[in-house]
Amino acid sequence: MSPSFNVHIGESKNASYMRLMQVYYKTDWKQNETYVYNNEGINIPYDPNAITEFSYNINLTGVPEGKHYVTVYAVEWGAYIDGFFVHMFSINGSSSVNFAINVVSPSVSVLSPVNETYDVSDVPLNFTVSEPISEVTYSLDRQENVTITGNTTLTLSNGVHNVTVYVWDVAGNAGASETIHFNVEVPESFSPAPVAAGVTSVAVVGIGVLIYFKKRKHETAIPHPT
Repeated sequence: MSPSFNVHIGESKNASYMRLMQVYYKTDWKQNETYVYNNEGINIPYDPNAITEFSYNINLTGVPEGKHYVTVYAVEWGAYIDGFFVHMFSINGSSSVNFAINVVSPSVSVLSPVNETYDVSDVPLNFTVSEPISEVTYSLDRQENVTITGNTTLTLSNGVHNVTVYVWDVAGNAGASETIHFNVEVPESFSPAPVAAGVTSVAVVGIGVLIYFKKRKHETAIPHPT
């Protein structure tokens, strides 16, 4: 990576002469600063090689993974004349930039479902990720990816299923879980309604028979007229 910067020295009403003396930068992963411009050896006014602006592209190599910063420092030198005296001074300035290096893909582990048979149709999809992510999706039974914001629940039919979770970190690196294979076998429900109707029918038949026998007994009790 090659960040660039520009340095422009300030102005002073009292100074009769100002120039850029030093420009250097420092990073968090290196101990020593790196000078890109140095003119501190000349402290006399009216240096013919003096400059007031400076531009530079930093070539950063070997930057480790993680969060980092680069700070650019500039020193300007000036002088003003007071009668027979020349007064010299210097002013320091700096500016920092923060950035992150992320070249490692995130890892994702599925906690649920696991490779077993479930007797319910609603199966939780739970997973963990190794770092902050910007997007997460899952693919059920090799179908198109479905975007989610976190753990969710899968509503499934009976049969064999598989699921894979995909994630992307803030740097755009992608990661995928292993594909989990599992079964869903929800048992069929049993209704007792037909048995109850059969009992009612038998009870009615029994009452009809009872009435019949009572009627016959009543008829044989009356004597026949002579």
